[in-house]
Amino acid sequence: MSNQPDSHDVQQQVRKQKQICAALLVFTIVTVGASYLPIESAFASIAIAMAVALVEAFLVAGFMMHLSTERKIVHLVLVLTFFFFTAMMYLILWANRPGNRLHLH
Repeated sequence: MSNQPDSHDVQQQVRKQKQICAALLVFTIVTVGASYLPIESAFASIAIAMAVALVEAFLVAGFMMHLSTERKIVHLVLVLTFFFFTAMMYLILWANRPGNRLHLH
């Protein structure tokens, strides 16, 4: 019995990777286009950019890096990494808020 992948499986994987690359290209164009939208609110602009970046990150991590088919321990490590990164960003923003005596500006 051979460990070589079937040519049909390889063709499916190549087609899937091409679709992912096309989607990433489209979302990159959407990101650039969104930067030219006349949005008054900085929060709305950032929210749009972060939403598109989140979709792109999911496509890259889930399909290009094959994390969508990994075991649960890998998913747990990723969730914990995201949690601690978010907590660190919150603490940095909290420490640098105006009126705080630790404010660096």
